[in-house]
Amino acid sequence: LEEDQVEEAIEYIAEESGTDKNLIFPISALNYINNDTTEKVRIRNIINYINKNIAVKNRELRLQSQRSHEQRIKEHCLNLLNRLLNQLKEVINGRDRYRLILDSTKRIVDAKIETMILDYVRKNLYTEYRQALIDKISKIKTPDIELQIGQILESTLPLDYMDKFWDSMNNYAIKANKDLWAESINEKVPEINKLQNSLTKSNFNDVLWFGSDLNTFVTTVKNESNDTFKTGVMTSLGIAGAVSAYAALIGPAAAGITLGAAATGIGMPIAIIGVGVSAALKYVKKDKENTILVDANNIIEKMKDQYLQDIISRSYIPKIKKINNTIVVNLLSNYEKTIKTKLPDGNIDTMVKELEQLILKLKN
Repeated sequence: LEEDQVEEAIEYIAEESGTDKNLIFPISALNYINNDTTEKVRIRNIINYINKNIAVKNRELRLQSQRSHEQRIKEHCLNLLNRLLNQLKEVINGRDRYRLILDSTKRIVDAKIETMILDYVRKNLYTEYRQALIDKISKIKTPDIELQIGQILESTLPLDYMDKFWDSMNNYAIKANKDLWAESINEKVPEINKLQNSLTKSNFNDVLWFGSDLNTFVTTVKNESNDTFKTGVMTSLGIAGAVSAYAALIGPAAAGITLGAAATGIGMPIAIIGVGVSAALKYVKKDKENTILVDANNIIEKMKDQYLQDIISRSYIPKIKKINNTIVVNLLSNYEKTIKTKLPDGNIDTMVKELEQLILKLKN
């Protein structure tokens, strides 16, 4: 084309192709080879346009690629964090459901063990000496009833009678508590299985894995209740010997006084062993000849009632329930220890809160 035809050609091409005419660069290779000045300017304009627009485009593409990559990483992180958060929440929910199962079991055990211990005391306290005590107490004919009952107890009961009774009661309570835990947990097997099944898809699926029939778990509970009960009795009741335990229960006033002395009324008020003056006098009557009549059977029963009320119900049973609380705490602790083997050190509930905060930051 002649030079005066170039502009007309550009207008025509732009109109026909729908292209911005400023993006149409006419050039003559022959003129460029012949060092035509105008042609060199046109070539330089093309090169500048290419460099400017391609570089900008590449930079935009890189930024867009970087943003897309960051978004993919962010979405991947959110997905992983949400999965971990959901699994931790499942485990915490499992722990809370497990606690409800254990608390329910504990309430059953507490109620039954209390009844069993009370029945044990009613049935066994003074039993082997009951008739001898009744015979002697029934023969009291003088007003000094308190003194005479103390002397009868001293002469009838062995010096270590209350020590041995206390020990036998503890042994009975330990075995009964252990068996009650095993029995009550066995009744909760369906609930525990349901809880276990809810965790099977989790990375923590072995947290409550006790075996297909839960025999292993029941054995663990029996051992836990047995060991915790023994330890708890020794620490909270001071059973290094029955005397110190008894002293711990009845308070500082009993310091240095043996159970034998308490049982015989030597060095201690009769009320400590369960029969106060008012209780004794309640079962003392006089006939027409003003002769004292003593209801020995009721006096012995009152002695038992006082022992149950002042020692067993007021102090012993609450401490047993506290020990059973420790059993629940230990079993829950075992649950959490299993979880923590799969996690960094730290509190599980705190981890959940931190995960929730991190997820919130990533979303914003």
